[in-house]
Amino acid sequence: MYPQLSLVVEIFLCAPISTATVERDFSTMNRILTDLRNRLTTEHLEQL
Repeated sequence: MYPQLSLVVEIFLCAPISTATVERDFSTMNRILTDLRNRLTTEHLEQL
């Protein structure tokens, strides 16, 4: 009946409640990708 609304509700309900996982991932990435390793490409960083 309301396809747009149901899509928004579905996206909202799938959103993570906590950002701890995201923060942990960024912290790990920052330990790998430092100023000394700034030549790592996105592809190589994803493989690590």
